Amino acid sequence: MSTKESVLFTHFATTLTLLNLGLTYSEIKKLDNTEVTMFLAMNQSFEEYKKEQMDRNARHQEAARSHPKFPK
Repeated sequence: MSTKESVLFTHFATTLTLLNLGLTYSEIKKLDNTEVTMFLAMNQSFEEYKKEQMDRNARHQEAARSHPKFPK
């Protein structure tokens, strides 16, 4: 992949990510690099937090299933 292709890919991937976050294209065009980085970092943090919560819940469910169930 050439440098130009890499830059174009990054630009469009970033734009699509920001659109998926709910920003409009006109809002995206007005953002500077720092703001774009902030949005992408926040999104990544939220995604990691959600994954950690899902993993934690899965471990709790697995632990709950491993406990013996006594008859009532």
